[in-house]
Amino acid sequence: MKPRQAVEVQWEERLDPRRPNPLWGEHRARYRFAQARANGARVLDVACGCGYGSQMLEAAGGAPVVGVDYSADAVRFARDYYAASSSARFLRADVEALPFPDESFELATCFETIEHVPRPQAAVGELARVLAPPGALLISSPNGAYYLNGHSGNPYHYTEFRVDELLRLLKPHFARVDVFGQRLTRRTPGILSSGSAEEPAKGSVATESVSLRRRVFSWLPYRAQDLAWRLLRGEPYYPTEDEFALESDRPERFPVIVAVCTLE
Repeated sequence: MKPRQAVEVQWEERLDPRRPNPLWGEHRARYRFAQARANGARVLDVACGCGYGSQMLEAAGGAPVVGVDYSADAVRFARDYYAASSSARFLRADVEALPFPDESFELATCFETIEHVPRPQAAVGELARVLAPPGALLISSPNGAYYLNGHSGNPYHYTEFRVDELLRLLKPHFARVDVFGQRLTRRTPGILSSGSAEEPAKGSVATESVSLRRRVFSWLPYRAQDLAWRLLRGEPYYPTEDEFALESDRPERFPVIVAVCTLE
């Protein structure tokens, strides 16, 4: 199965707002970063999935907000789920051929999407085309440099960009591109390798403790993991959106890179 086909039919790559997920904090943190630019802007949320990010951008003052996704199922879900609570529009669209006139938006978000696209150059060209100066694009990708083999192993990804590769992709279309690394600020028991504090040395007592803890908790369902850890330690088992930061200093150190691109 090609990655493009897999994205349309596999829900394991999506965050469903009806269900808990250990990745909620990481994903919502990126939209929180984008919220600072949303107030009063016409906003396009590309690869909106189930629509939670589009709703966050609308809550921050985006008007209007349009969410698009390649998956008809995801668009249908977003329309139904947020019909009563949001005025955001959800449309099926391909990022390589967006169905909007030039300069239709002031802000576009494209989080954890470009790695799924077979022709990323065409996608970035389209994102730049639909932005009105001095419009901004916020785009993220898993950082290929973070992994030993240059790839996380996710079968749905075509390319996981390194910082230099992402810059080469974006700079022909934007006057300014700033790259950040997304960093986890608290070492959590559920996610330990997210660019937070240094990991304990292999074979150390700390490593053995982490390994035992993971084995004990791994057989528990997510809700039980979180409840047990809150009772034991008074904090969530998995990180919340408040526990991520974006840093411009040496972004290649972190598993996810985020670029802020402006036309002027």
